Amino acid sequence: MGWDYDPDKFKDPISKKWMSSWEWQKKYGDGRLAAYLFNHSCNGAPIPDAIMAEIMALGKKHQQEKGEKFRPSIVKKPKDDPPKEAPTEPKEQEWFAKVDAKITENMKRSDCHRTTTGLLLVLLMHRSWRGKKDKHRTWYHWHEERKLIVSSVSKRKLAELMGVSLSTIYRHTNRLIENGDIRVEIENGENVYVLGYVDDEGKEVFYYTQAGEGRGCQICEKDMSDLTDSWPTIGHMLTPRIDN
Repeated sequence: MGWDYDPDKFKDPISKKWMSSWEWQKKYGDGRLAAYLFNHSCNGAPIPDAIMAEIMALGKKHQQEKGEKFRPSIVKKPKDDPPKEAPTEPKEQEWFAKVDAKITENMKRSDCHRTTTGLLLVLLMHRSWRGKKDKHRTWYHWHEERKLIVSSVSKRKLAELMGVSLSTIYRHTNRLIENGDIRVEIENGENVYVLGYVDDEGKEVFYYTQAGEGRGCQICEKDMSDLTDSWPTIGHMLTPRIDN
């Protein structure tokens, strides 16, 4: 099938279609270049590279504007108000109050705080924390690599904090070890107190929470029995004293 030549049209270098100057100007919006292309089509002269680059840039801009024009608009559906959840039980750690480090000041003034439990409390307060840098690398080596929760306070520092002697620290430490509340490992001749571990789910588990029927040190039980045996009975406490 033949094609009828139209002297009023020229071949668009962008779309490779035949169109008139008016059609080219309507499509691309540049009457100057439309007239330039028509004149070159009439005299058969080649189009200079600079003019061709300008025409190609105009065609690229036209394609971009066309894509923006026909791009489907995204309509965001308004979010419904989230359903109100029933109040949940507080997490386990929310049941307890935070302990201020000033409690060690009370230990120095009060005998009732200078106990085995008091030592455990001090060790827990000085446990490794995220990013801590110390000579034992309690966070990066012990916590992240070995998955252990540790404290690296020296025995002399513990004695100073609690206001007790070194022998008392030794005695309280042995009771905590026997009761299963802590473990002690030696690194470079110094104690590293292991307070717990990180389980497979990344949760910290402390040894003192692992209570069981088989736990309990004999020393503590003996001391408690001696203490209760020495308590006066209620009848004795209520008996009036009669002086001769």
